[in-house]
Amino acid sequence: MNSIHSYLVSFLRDPEGGFYTSQDADLNFEVDGHAYFPLDDAGRRSLGLPRIDDNIYARENGWVISALLSLYAASENESALEQALASAEFVIQHRRLANGGFSHGANDIGGPYLADNQSMAQAFIALYRATGDRRWLDELAQTLEFIESSFKNAEGGYNSARAEPASVGVFAEPARLVEEISALDEVVETVLQDGDIFLTLGAGSIGAWSAEFLESHAVLKK
Repeated sequence: MNSIHSYLVSFLRDPEGGFYTSQDADLNFEVDGHAYFPLDDAGRRSLGLPRIDDNIYARENGWVISALLSLYAASENESALEQALASAEFVIQHRRLANGGFSHGANDIGGPYLADNQSMAQAFIALYRATGDRRWLDELAQTLEFIESSFKNAEGGYNSARAEPASVGVFAEPARLVEEISALDEVVETVLQDGDIFLTLGAGSIGAWSAEFLESHAVLKK
């Protein structure tokens, strides 16, 4: 757990607080991961570092925020909390859309996407539970409202991306991925089961939203 945390902040953390997307498994065409990673740290560094994809995506940062806060809950590692907060601030500052949701990356040609917004909604729940700061519930409510207005499919479930009016053929019907809707289901179930979050967000509006979501999810799973 601690070694993974150390790797994240040593190699995949941007100076402004966000986290990069990934690092290649192989150093280059001549040295693959099977030869590279069994080496010790000094040996790996002497050869160089595999390429890091330095795109900063809302979805991946939401995942990292939740993971860092799990580490904080288990170990009271204050640096994990500080890093989670910094990542959240980065995403809010650099990926927030004017209408309340989140873009995927800096240049979001095809988005926005459900996965980025679901991941950040989950992260806001984790941030609230770790800090008790109700600001994160405001962020959660705004993100849920964006999901509802942008991705809900009239036939049930939620679209993976917002439908483009000019789309034709197979692209005219947006994809609805069960794994993404299941992840969103976890957010809704958390809101329903956590009395503090539920009451703070507003039992009436959030309760109605959750009921509609659960109904549409059931339709999709049939």
